[in-house]
Amino acid sequence: MNEFSDPIITNSEPVGFLANISAFWDGPIMLVIKIIIGFYCLVLFFDIVMLIYLGDVSKKMRQLKYGDDVVPKKTGKVKKSWSKIQEKLDSNDENKWKLAILEAEVFLDQDLIGLGYKGENFIDKINKIPLGTFESLEKIKEIHEIRNKIIKDPDFEISHGQAIIAIETFEKFRNELGIE
Repeated sequence: MNEFSDPIITNSEPVGFLANISAFWDGPIMLVIKIIIGFYCLVLFFDIVMLIYLGDVSKKMRQLKYGDDVVPKKTGKVKKSWSKIQEKLDSNDENKWKLAILEAEVFLDQDLIGLGYKGENFIDKINKIPLGTFESLEKIKEIHEIRNKIIKDPDFEISHGQAIIAIETFEKFRNELGIE
């Protein structure tokens, strides 16, 4: 034996180790594992596609960004309630006009809850809506200030015209939300 034969023997061990790994990788056990993993990836891919298609992810992303766009169904009960609010404007009683404004805001608050807007109170929900999203959003905020004056000051006076404009603005805003 010469001095050059020892390194060849020691180098043959890693080659043997790599050969064993290569043989295992190309062996029947790994083939079965590769097929199972491939099948699992295929199923996972189809699951993701089905979630996107059936789950309407784009709609949910819009809902997260802008608030829910699910429009509550208008039932006969809802129509009657809104028409009762509007009937209060037909009277000559200023207190009924004030009551109509208060009820309309509560009604709109319930609509916002139904659409998924969150907040502790009406103004919190309104303030979470990005400016420019709805044309009458600023007027709704102004009417909320009138509503606060009605609640805080029982002697607060409101004209019939102001009450009509307030209710019409609530109705316009509901239409902008997609509630007819």
